[in-house]
Amino acid sequence: MPSDVEVVLANNAAFNRRDVDAMLAYYAPDALVADHRHLGAMGDQHGHAGLRAYYGSIFDNVNDLHEDLDVLAHGGGAVVANCRTVVDLPSEHGSERMEFLYGMVLQLRAGLIQTLDIYDNGPAALAASGLTPPASA
Repeated sequence: MPSDVEVVLANNAAFNRRDVDAMLAYYAPDALVADHRHLGAMGDQHGHAGLRAYYGSIFDNVNDLHEDLDVLAHGGGAVVANCRTVVDLPSEHGSERMEFLYGMVLQLRAGLIQTLDIYDNGPAALAASGLTPPASA
């Protein structure tokens, strides 16, 4: 069985390929994605049907996207990541590039993502998780 970090990284790779079916293979059937950012524009998405609609709407409304994910801490079934996503949005002038910075806390059980909580940034996600980053070597 892959480690929790490996599952999160595989899900990230599927996201970058815009492959919703591959992503859903990493989520529990009753998974929850919750947006805790101040604007909280994404709201909460429940189960595979909700996640398919959520990610599908993102993928359908961009020309291109790429999410860079840096794991800040992990343990006890949780993975905390700092994220940077760059998207090219369609516009009347061709496309417009935008960058989004945020943090995530993913809770996993039996190799599946149970919850994915989105925060304003990596430090906020780390604080919400209660985990401590590994000491630098």
